[in-house]
Amino acid sequence: MDGIHNLVLRALQKSSFPHHIASAYSLYKHLQLTPTRWNTGLTVMVPKDHTGSPAKCRPLTMIPVFRMHFERLLKQEYSQRMQATLHHAQAGFRPGDNTLRQILVAENIPDRRFRTLIDFRQAFDSPTLSVLMDSVLEFGPSFARLIFSL
Repeated sequence: MDGIHNLVLRALQKSSFPHHIASAYSLYKHLQLTPTRWNTGLTVMVPKDHTGSPAKCRPLTMIPVFRMHFERLLKQEYSQRMQATLHHAQAGFRPGDNTLRQILVAENIPDRRFRTLIDFRQAFDSPTLSVLMDSVLEFGPSFARLIFSL
């Protein structure tokens, strides 16, 4: 999207470039703002098969490389806090855990009063914007402003 290939970034690892990028990321985080340019992506339709039918395509959005790396850094920083907010029964959303493991654990619980139920209908639902905003605001106003700038 921004024309910078990851190979170029890797080649610059031994230079002062990473220090400058880290400084910029720290500034963005401190200001709770990100460049407006980061909010522009290019969406293309990728065919799932060779028919070319629009119904058989999925959207793929390419975003600027620097935004992608910034989001990864934010994810690393906040993931422990986010994991702490998950209920212990939500194993499918924890790194290194999954729904299958949760089912196997439930099968080995001697007390059959405990059951694992999976609502596949709701597994792919889309939360409303207000629910998402409330979730982000739980991490504090400065984090919320930063996320909403993306």
